[in-house]
Amino acid sequence: MLGAAVSGLGLPCEGKAITSRLALICGTSSCHMALSAEPCFVPGVWGPYFSSMVPGLWLNEGGQSATGKLLKHIIDCHPASALVKEQASSRGVSVFEELNHCIKTLATHRKLDSYPLLTRNLHVLPDYHGNRSPLADPMMKGMICGLTLATDVNDLACLYLAAVQGIAVSCCSLDAELFHDLMTTVYCCDVLYTAWDETCGRFHDCSRPSNEYNICVWRWKSE
Repeated sequence: MLGAAVSGLGLPCEGKAITSRLALICGTSSCHMALSAEPCFVPGVWGPYFSSMVPGLWLNEGGQSATGKLLKHIIDCHPASALVKEQASSRGVSVFEELNHCIKTLATHRKLDSYPLLTRNLHVLPDYHGNRSPLADPMMKGMICGLTLATDVNDLACLYLAAVQGIAVSCCSLDAELFHDLMTTVYCCDVLYTAWDETCGRFHDCSRPSNEYNICVWRWKSE
């Protein structure tokens, strides 16, 4: 047992059956792990695999081929990369915390009601390494729409935000397939919380992280 399957064993269940929960395990890529008592075939999702994570249960695994790697790539390739890393180092924070700070400051400066509005004209298709789920198309490519000639830290912050939003929407399209057949609740790491909450209307009863795992909770909105 490797990687995401190991992490999935730590899934908090709030006293509910583990088969009603989904774990979103994020790193270089992301795995969406769902368990069921009976085999369930979901288009574009790997599995079902019997007893591969929990003995006696079937595992379905959706995935995004590049998530953390995509964010790193977006940051590293931008002309302001060295500057934002220097700023983060001087403040003793991570480059992601520095970019989050830039995003909030910029939204306040522009007097926006919601900071996701910073990217209303900037969009990232995150399939830089193909689309594993739900399209199962390894030939898919990424795309950025809305680029300008700007090269400053604010431009990098907006591009980073657009990439996070693109990943969140990609999560939503994948998990819509899993939720339709399997799940009622999703647990997700904090980095995607606001982007998902702002862009995806299929979830309700969202909660901020309140546990040592820094995990957020969404519940599927019944039709």
